[in-house]
Amino acid sequence: MQRTKNTSSSLLVLSSKLLLFFIIPIFVYTNHKFYNIFSSHMTTRKMRKTLLSRNF
Repeated sequence: MQRTKNTSSSLLVLSSKLLLFFIIPIFVYTNHKFYNIFSSHMTTRKMRKTLLSRNF
């Protein structure tokens, strides 16, 4: 009984490590994507503002 419990706990640790290994890059990638979208949105807003100011 103790042995199976031990293996299950080690498996849990291993799975958590794998999960972290997979989640962190995905999280970083999505953050980078969101940041790119946000920055591009901000630049388009700035461009729109300058275009509007140029028109008036």
